[in-house]
Parts: sequence; structure tokens; C-alpha cells
Amino acid sequence: MIIKLKWHQKLLVFLKTKTGLLIVYTVRWLNNIDLRLTKYIINPNSMKLEDLGPTSNATKNETYEKSLYWALRNINVSNIALTGPYGSGKSSVIATFQSKYREFKYLNISLATFDKEFKEQDDWRQKVELSILQQLIYHVKNRELPDSRFKKISHTTKTEMAFVTLGLVLLGVCFFNIYKPDFIAKFSWWQCLSLAQKDLINYFSIGYFLFGISIIIYMFYRTLKSFRFSKLGLTSGSLELSDKEDRSIFNKHLDEIVYFFQVTPYDVIVIEDLDRFEDAEIFTKLREVNSLINNSRQVGRPVNFVYAVRDDMFKDTDRAKFFDIIIPVIPIINTSNSGDELNRKLDTVTLDKPIANSFFNTVTLYIQDMRLLINIINEFKIYLTQIGKGLDAEKMLSIIIYKNLYPDEFAKLHKQDGDVYKFINTKKGFIATHTEEIDLEIAAAENKIESLNEMKHQDIKELNSVYLTAILAELPNNSVLSLGNNDMSIAELLKDENFKKLTSLSSFSYRKPAGYYLGDDVLRISFAQIEQSLHADTYNARRKKLIAISENEIQTQRALIKAHNRKRSEIQGYRIQQVMNSFPEFALPAEFSNKPLLEFLIGGGYIDEHYPMYISYFIEGSLSQADMDFVQSLTRRKRLAFDLPLNNIATIVTNWLSIGNYGQVEILNITFFDWILKYDDREAEPRILFEQLAESEGPLYFTEDYLEKGTEIPQFLKKLAVHFPLFWDKLYDDIAYDDEILDRYLCLILEHVPADLIVNFDGSGKFTTYLQTMTHYVEIFKKVANKQNIKDTLAKLDIVFDHLQKGDTVVDIFEDIVDNDRYTLTPENIMIVFNAYPDLFKPATAEKWVLSQYTIIRESRAQGVFNYIKANINVYTENVLLKIDTNIQESELALIELLAYDDIDNAFKEQLIIRQQVIIKTITAVQSDYWDWLLKYERVEKTWGNILEYYMAAEAVTDILIIYLNSPAPGSLIKDAWNSFFKSADHKAAAAELEVRLLNEGQLRLDLYNLIAEQAHNKYDDLGLENLDDLKVIALIDTGTLDFTEDGLNAVNTHHPGLVLSFVLDNEEKYLELDWPLSPQQYVQLINYPGLTVERKLIYLKRLQAADLTDNLALALGKLLSVNTDRVPDFSLEFRVALFLKQPSVADTAELLQAIGRYLTPEALTEVISLLPSPYAELAVIQKKPMFFANGEPNNKLLPYLERYLTNIISSARLDEKNRWRVNFRKTK
Repeated sequence: MIIKLKWHQKLLVFLKTKTGLLIVYTVRWLNNIDLRLTKYIINPNSMKLEDLGPTSNATKNETYEKSLYWALRNINVSNIALTGPYGSGKSSVIATFQSKYREFKYLNISLATFDKEFKEQDDWRQKVELSILQQLIYHVKNRELPDSRFKKISHTTKTEMAFVTLGLVLLGVCFFNIYKPDFIAKFSWWQCLSLAQKDLINYFSIGYFLFGISIIIYMFYRTLKSFRFSKLGLTSGSLELSDKEDRSIFNKHLDEIVYFFQVTPYDVIVIEDLDRFEDAEIFTKLREVNSLINNSRQVGRPVNFVYAVRDDMFKDTDRAKFFDIIIPVIPIINTSNSGDELNRKLDTVTLDKPIANSFFNTVTLYIQDMRLLINIINEFKIYLTQIGKGLDAEKMLSIIIYKNLYPDEFAKLHKQDGDVYKFINTKKGFIATHTEEIDLEIAAAENKIESLNEMKHQDIKELNSVYLTAILAELPNNSVLSLGNNDMSIAELLKDENFKKLTSLSSFSYRKPAGYYLGDDVLRISFAQIEQSLHADTYNARRKKLIAISENEIQTQRALIKAHNRKRSEIQGYRIQQVMNSFPEFALPAEFSNKPLLEFLIGGGYIDEHYPMYISYFIEGSLSQADMDFVQSLTRRKRLAFDLPLNNIATIVTNWLSIGNYGQVEILNITFFDWILKYDDREAEPRILFEQLAESEGPLYFTEDYLEKGTEIPQFLKKLAVHFPLFWDKLYDDIAYDDEILDRYLCLILEHVPADLIVNFDGSGKFTTYLQTMTHYVEIFKKVANKQNIKDTLAKLDIVFDHLQKGDTVVDIFEDIVDNDRYTLTPENIMIVFNAYPDLFKPATAEKWVLSQYTIIRESRAQGVFNYIKANINVYTENVLLKIDTNIQESELALIELLAYDDIDNAFKEQLIIRQQVIIKTITAVQSDYWDWLLKYERVEKTWGNILEYYMAAEAVTDILIIYLNSPAPGSLIKDAWNSFFKSADHKAAAAELEVRLLNEGQLRLDLYNLIAEQAHNKYDDLGLENLDDLKVIALIDTGTLDFTEDGLNAVNTHHPGLVLSFVLDNEEKYLELDWPLSPQQYVQLINYPGLTVERKLIYLKRLQAADLTDNLALALGKLLSVNTDRVPDFSLEFRVALFLKQPSVADTAELLQAIGRYLTPEALTEVISLLPSPYAELAVIQKKPMFFANGEPNNKLLPYLERYLTNIISSARLDEKNRWRVNFRKTK
């Protein structure tokens, strides 16, 4: 369809077109002006590229400049050589010299267009000479060489053509005006001119015609002069021009060369790249040409040739004969410093991370040319700017170096060809071979795990069989065990779930043959008793050991599989460098032996399988920019945002990812995970992906983001459960995750992860711990729609809630929890059950509940709760009964039953006995192990029957029994009299033994002891009186329980001598029949015994012998006789003398002598006095002189007595004038 434009539209298009052309022409004109005036002095170089030509601002050039300047001004020097290795900077030295020394006129000749293969041509020297000549001639404009025979195309501008055409036309008009004036006169305008004007035109015509003809003749002459003639045929009128010459180009056109220097000012000719032909002859010819030029008078000035030549151009000393002076140029860079130079030039490039110096130092061993180095930097900058975003700069630089040093290989790489491509491509096959070997090892470990699991189940089944056999052995023949009112076969009982129920039973229900039927009965043996009869360890302990043995080996194999999988993943993810380092057999082929730099770049990982991103543009198509950023982040190991949207994941997975990438943290991307979980049915890659999550350290940021933003949450959580079982542990241990976050994740897990997999999260028990200790799990369960999965999870993990809760919306779960005993036994939890099922506990009330909880439960219809309590009776006792302070009124049967449980710790049983107020009527209703506590805390009736049972069990009167007996009993002292109990006791021997033990017990309360002593059925003379105090012995004496025999008397005398007299006096007749003397002290007691007549005392005192007297006894007896002097004769004279002699002091003796001294004979008296202490002993012997004694006791009593009764010795005893006693003696005859 053709659309016709309106006139104004056409006008608008026209104006736009013309305006655009005007702008283009204006820009071109301005650009030409800039070129001519400033030489583009302002030329933006944002990338800071450097040209490869010689610089005119070379550093360290002063020496070269001075040397070259001197040579150019030396008339003896005309051929100058600047020598140095390739890339040493010879051209830069020349360019810098040219920019500084403008007094010379320079002409540069370069032969860089020729290569070594050019020498294979026969006429290569002529072509080289021609090139030199052409560069001389074509360097100047045509008008500067007007006589040159070289034909050069001369460009004529439109202005020049118009000017020439106009001049020729004007020349024709002038010609007609001169030679044909009439022709001009015919024009009407001519007639209008004045005569003066016509003359002026005529003169101009003549002058212009002459000028024009002169120019034409001059040009013809110049043209004619440029031709050469080989022959001139005058007869035939022919002229032949010569176009060819077989001589050397220099020789052939020597006149042109001389003419060139004649008409041009150039005096320094710089010739470069001539050394690439490695031919010395051409230098000979140039030296010859230079000599001709300098010797030509037409030129008339010195012309110098300057050569830039490699050092190795000439061998030996040949080079010295070709040049007048040789100036060496020291290389700017070499292998020792090119790395520093490369690093310095890269300072202008902004990189994400600096390139390692070690890399520079190695690659620059192969870069010895400054131009090559500059070109590498230039290309690196361009590549980096165009395609380097997000790429590794080090690898990019490696690619550029590879491109510059091996351009043919680089070109093949674009076509997926060449040595580098082929070597990289061999990696896949090599990796596949090694992973197959690992797969075989994994399969072997998996088979071993399967075998170990079968062995474990078999071992457990055999263990169950041992215990089941022991249970069945206790049953009557042909009996059948029952579980839950269902008869079970042996095969069914051996099933793990059924056998587990057996282990919690305290008795076993079974059916035994009864006629034609099976009758129900109960075996009153607990599983715990069966355990004790079979082995020192419990069933659970033995089961755990069996499982542990198998599990340890299984875990070893699983760890081995995990290690193999990790190794397999690592190998599959190896880059070319890692494969080479890990497997020496995977080495570079022989083709690389002459390419050491490539060996370094590939072996160091700088060129690898990701090279396509570094050599070509990325064009959005199959991959978006975000997709490519994601791929590049994997190669550079640089993380991107988790929620970066990816568009073509299938292409990424197929074309860009290896299995090793799945283990990188950079692969964590929500969109990528969504695709993997939804579409990827492979096994290894998703496993590695999630194991990478498991092995990463630090916070679970990605997991958090995915569970918030991902779409495949169910599958994600299932994979976590399989490959990241420690996920919950990390959440639980990290303080950054509070309960609110944990609750949210718990809801997701219960909703989406099957119970069989949730178990994996509970490896360390922290998942179970969190669930069990929650105080708000009802709120969690309300949010989860999959209620059955909750029940299954609770069963799989065997959850036991610390805080039981009942919610209206989760009633079925509450019932499941209660029915399966999934709650901790605490007062609060039991109360919740009590309140939830009031009908089961009727007629109990809340008031009674807190007083006697266990009694109520055992008497209720809540059999499930009661069975749960019995199976965990120790926990119940500790955490419930002993925690309820008001629970002190359990029934006697309840307390007896609690004390009968073997599972309750003894410490808890003691606390039960202490707390409960109930009194056990018969001690034998409770195991004897706890009788001490019953007595200690007085929880058994105080009867002689209970006391005797306790004694027979203890075989001793223990301290506890003594304390129990000593404590006051409510009401009477003891319920029944000992005497009557003894008569009716079944164990009379034990009762008799107990009586003796009690009578020997010194710690008994006195009133109780008196009671026992009064009711003792026998008399004893062998009791252990050493244990009794005086009051208890007195009780024995008073009640006659202690028999008065010599043994009994000895026992009292030994342990209670103070009670002997009482014992004797109470049994006076029996004592007098015995020949058993009292002790001196007992005689003293007898003398001082109140209420006893002197006659009765003397009955015992007459038994005294002189040897029995002691000081105290003598003093006491003396006092007694002093009062009863008529009883003195009852004692012998010997005893009387001994009595006086045993008095403790002279005063006592004096007093006794005064009282009963008359009953002594003079001889006896003399003996007594002689044994008194000095000076009284001297009174028994007649002295020659009187003796003097002080006035006072005992002298006042003793001396008058002696004066009266010792007359045969003492004559008188009187007080003298000095108030002294003066004793005078009889005179001797």
C-alpha cells in the first residue's frame, strides 16, 4: 500500500534531509580545519590506549641524543647505525631525537611491509630498492619534483579544473580578439564600449595570450623532459619510449635520487626494518648511494643515512665496515622487568581485584617487545570494557596474551578447533572414567549397609526370643500370652512393636487350658524380674548395645558413601587445572612442549573450559543477561542476590553447569532451586546442592529466603530432611532465631514433611527437645492442616510433652497424646488429664485429688493412665507425688503398693514414708528393706509383733529400733503387754532372745526398760551390765530380774560397784551364805548406809581382816567404834592395832586413841606410837631430855592420853610457862 504524502509533509522531509546534509558537510569541514591547524591535538582517549608506533617522548634518551647529534654534525660520518635487540626502542630514540632537534630535515623510510618469505622471490632486491626510491619520491609533492620522471597521479580538484577550463576559454577569447577582431565586434555589447575600454580589453588579450602560451610551452617542456628515448627513427618518423631497464633500481634512477636531494631540503634519511631481510648487500648499495649523494656537487650538502638495525643482523665484525658509527640502544624491557612494566601499565585499569605479581612474573618471561606488551594492554582494555563485566580479569588477560602470542591457535579456538580446544575437550571422558570407579565403591558400601540392617534386625529378633522364652517358661504348658485382650502367637510377640509393649508390663495376662476351654489368668511377675533373672544388664541396655554395634558400622559405611559422593562431586566439578593437579596422568600432550606459555596458562587454570565467555560477546537469546550473570558468578565465585530472577534455567543446566558447580555457594538462587525441585529428576545434582547447604558455615540466610519466597517449599523441606538433617540443629543453636521463627519453620515441617523424614531432623534430639518443651504446641497444631502427619510424627519421635495442653480444635491429637502416654508425668499434666476425663475418676473430687492422688488413680477407671504411671512409677513418684505438698493421705494399700515397686528409687520411697500420714498395721506387709524407715518415721503400729518381726529381720536391736521404742506412742506405751505377747508368740526363742537384747540395751527409755524388766519371763545373772546405767541396774535388782548369784554379784561389782551393797542388802541371806567379801569402799558405804542398825553393820564388818583396811575404811570404822565403844572387843587386838595405824593423820589417831585407846595393851599402844611420824614416834622410847610440843591439836588430845596410859615411858605432860607442852620421861634404872 503506497501512502501519498501531503505537501507540507513533503516539505518537512525535504528540510530534514537538507539540514542533515548541511550538518554532515559542516562537521567534515570543521574536522579538516582541526586536522590542518592542530593535528587533532585534542583527541579524547578515555580508555588510555597507546599507539604501537615509536614515541617522541622516550625517557632515558639523553645519551643517545648526544651521540646521534654528534654523528650528524660530523663531516666524516654519513652512515649511522642504531643497533639493539628487537623491541629495544630504537624507533622511539629516533622519534624523540627528531622532535627535539628540528634543525635537521628528516625523512623516514620503513620496510615493515615485507616479510621473510618475500626473499624467496628472485627480484626481491629490486623491489626493496624500488620501495626505498618510491618512499623518497612520493614523500614530497609533485611540484617539489617538477623534473622527476616518476609518474605520480596528481589529483585535480573541481576548483582547479574549473579554473583551468575558465583560463583556456579566456585564452581562446583573447586569441579571437587578437586575430579575429571582427568576430568580436559583431556582438552588440562590444558596440556599447568606449574606445578606451576597447583598448584596455585588447591590451589584456595580448598580455593574457602571451602569458598563456608561455605556460603551455613550459609545461610541454617539462613533460617532454620526463621521457626517455631508446631509439629515434627519423626515416620512418617513429619515436619509441623506454619503460624497462635491467640494471639495479638505484643505479637506474641514480639521477632521480640525486635530483631529489638537489631540490629537497632533507639531510637525514632514517631507514627502519631493513634488517628483517638479513641481507648485507643492500646495506652496501645504500652506503654507495649515500656516498654518491654526498659527493654530488648538485646536492651540495651532507646527507646522512640513519639505520635502525638489530644487533644480530651482522655476524662477527662485519657490521663495522658498513657504518661510520654504531650507536647501541639498550632495551627498555626484558624478561626481568617486563612484568613490572606490564603491572605499571595496568595501573590505569580499574579491576575488581588485583592481578597477582606471580602471574605477571611468569607470563612476561615470554613478552620481550614493548610494542607487543602495549598491544596486549590495549586489547585487554578493549576486551575488558566490551565483554569483561563480571569476568575474571586475570583470565581475561591470559586470553589476550594467548591471542597475541599464538594468534593462529586463538583463531582456531573460535571455531572449536586447535590444540587448546581438543585438550580441554578430553576432560569429560577422563572424569567419566574416574567417577565410574567411585560409583562401584559406593554400590559396595550400600550393599554392606543393607546386609548390616538385616543382621541388626535378626540380632534383635534373637534377643527378643531369649526374653520371650523366659516369660513362657513361667507359664503353664500350652498357655497363650495376651496383649490388649488379644491372644498372640510367638511370631506376633516377636514383632518389635508388640515386644516393646511386653517390656513395660508388671504382670503378664495369659490364657491357660481349663477343660475344653482356655481360662484367663495373670502371671504376677514383671518384665523387670525376667530381666534380672537373665542378665545383669536390662533388656533395653542389651538392645541398645546390639543396635549400637550395627549402627556404628552402618554409620561408618554411610560416612564412606558420603565421602565417596563428595569426592565424586568434587571430581566432576574439577576444572581443567584441578584435574591436572589431582591426576598426573592427565597431562598436556606433546603438541604443547614447544609452547611453554600455554602450558603455564592452562596448567595454572587461567585458560579453562569457560573460555567462550572471554573471547566473544554475550548476546541475549537463549540466555538472558541475568542468566549469564548467574553463570559468570559461578566461574568467578562471586555471590549474587538469592532472589535474582533466572529465565532459562534448563539451558543453564544443560550447557553451562557441571556437577561440581552444584557444590558452590554461588549457586544458591531461589529461582534455580524452584526449577531443580520441580523438573530435575536426577539424583546426584540435587543431592550435592542440598549437601552444600548442609556443609556451609554461618547463618541459614538462603534457607530463610527460600522458605519465604520459594514456590517448591514441600519438596525443599523434604530434600533438607534427607540431605541436611542438621538443619534444625543449626536453627536451634543460633541465637539469631527466636521461638517465633522456630515455630514458623516447625509448622512448615509438620505440614509438608512426612513423619518418616522428620525423624532425620532429630539426629541430636534437639527437634524432639523443642517440641516436647513447648508450652504452646496447640497453637502450632491448629495451623497445620495435616493432623495425621502430626500424630505420625509424635509416634515416630516418641514425643513426650512437658506441658500437656488441651485445645478444642485439636481434641483428637490430645486424645492421641494421652492414649499413647505422650506427656511428662507432672502434677500439672496429671491434673489436666483428671479435668479432661472427670467420668473416669468419679467419685473423686478435686479436694481429695490433692490429698491422695495415687489412691484415686489406682481405684479409678482410668486404666490407661494407671498403666502409664506404673510403667514410669519412679518418674511419677519423683515428679508428682513428692512435688504435691498436700499429697499426704494415700491409703495404706497405696503406700504398701508404692513401696513394693522395684523401679522406685529408695530415696523416693523414704520420702514417701516421711510424707504419708498413714500407719502400716502389719510390718510384714512391706518389704523388710524399708522397715528401718517405717520405724524411723513411725509409720508402723508399735506392737510387740511388729517389733519382733523387725528384730528377727535385723538380727539385732538396732539404733533405729531403740529410737522407735523410745519415742512416745500415741495412747498406751505399747499396744500389748510383753509378758502376754511372749506367752502367745510363735517365735518364742526369738522373743526370748529379744528380751535379753532389750534388757542389755542401755539406750532404752527408762520407763520402757522398767516395764520390760517387770514383765521379764526369766531371771538372768549374765546380762551385759556394762551397757546399763545405774537406774536400769537398780530396776533389774528391784524387780529381781537380775539373779543374785556369784556371777551376778561379780557383774554388778565389776560394772556398778556402787550398787553392790544394795544388791547384797536385798539378798542378805544369800550373801551370808557366800564367801564373797565386800570391797573397802563398799564397807565404807555399809558403815555410812542410813537406816541400817549397828548390829547389822557389824554382822558384815566382823568379816574384815587387818589386811582389808584402807585409810578411808579405817577412818570410817574408827568413827563408828568411837561412838559404839562397847563393840570394840568384837575385834581382835591385831585388828585394833591395824585400825589405829591406818588412820590417815596424827589427829585422827589421837582422836581414836582418846575414844577407844583403853582397849589397847601398853605394848600395843607403844607399837602404835612408834609408828607415828616424827617427832611423835620418839614418845615411844624413853628420852634423856624432855620433849616440847606446841599448844594445840592434835597435841592437846594425844599428850594427856599418853601421860595417862603410857606411864611406863612418860612421867608427865604439862604446859609450861611458855605455853608449851613439856613431856617428861621416866628415868632409866
